[in-house]
Amino acid sequence: MKEPGANDYELITRALQGKLTDSERRELERRLESDPTLREAYELEQSVDHLLERLPNVVVSSNFTSLVVQAVHAEQRQKTRAKIPWLPFRFARLASGLAVVTVAGVLSVQHFRRSEQQEIARSIASFSQVASAMSPKEKPALVFRDFEAIQRLAAPADSELDLELLVALQK
Repeated sequence: MKEPGANDYELITRALQGKLTDSERRELERRLESDPTLREAYELEQSVDHLLERLPNVVVSSNFTSLVVQAVHAEQRQKTRAKIPWLPFRFARLASGLAVVTVAGVLSVQHFRRSEQQEIARSIASFSQVASAMSPKEKPALVFRDFEAIQRLAAPADSELDLELLVALQK
């Protein structure tokens, strides 16, 4: 047999409340005898009804619904906080975001400076090759006045070498 539907449960509820007409009651009794699943549903509803009648009447406060809704919202907020426990405050989120941006910026600047130093070192190395190929008579005195410092800069750039170059160029 098929499972009882919504209309069947409505009929059972009305029967337990004593609100059926005679014809509806006879129809229900006939169906209860022929349909075991409907009879099981009827007996279950009847036992639940008897259990509910035994419960004591409890006075419910006038704001019961409001209290239940507030409790549900509080529980939902706790579940949400449990999902992201390390970022409960706006300040912490803002500070962590700024820290990430700062680190990325510092790393970008360092990378840019290294690439610039490498480019200068390559330029000086190519200039040194050209200058060493020239004879001493062809070298202008003013251009190659600090050639030793420039040759040392062809090696990987260090902060000391940068200072030497600066001193040599300022002379």
